[in-house]
Amino acid sequence: MVTVHERTTSLVVLQRLPRLRMAPSPTEPDGAAARATARRYREYVCAVWRGDRDAKVFGEWLMGFWRGECPFVGAREPDAVSPHGGGGRGIQWHETRGAVGGHVPGVGGGYRVPIDASPPGGR
Repeated sequence: MVTVHERTTSLVVLQRLPRLRMAPSPTEPDGAAARATARRYREYVCAVWRGDRDAKVFGEWLMGFWRGECPFVGAREPDAVSPHGGGGRGIQWHETRGAVGGHVPGVGGGYRVPIDASPPGGR
């Protein structure tokens, strides 16, 4: 008599699942203001590249929010990134309850733009 032992082998396939995003509470920022700031910054950079003389107005407005210290560094993943800013280092945008912070990796300072600040052009 011959006894046969079967061995069951299973293959487990791991896949990276998207990060679960909970609906923001009224006190938690959802990142929309940071994404809007990144979009405005991209539009500004494109306007500069096109030679638009009025583009400098946004850049000057944004520089008014530069601070020597940046409390947003490493707090969490950025809500948005402007890859063309910061001299090629990019600007990482973080939204908090009262402001959008922009941090350039390797630079000590950053932007702190109040949520209710209206950029030139109003968009």
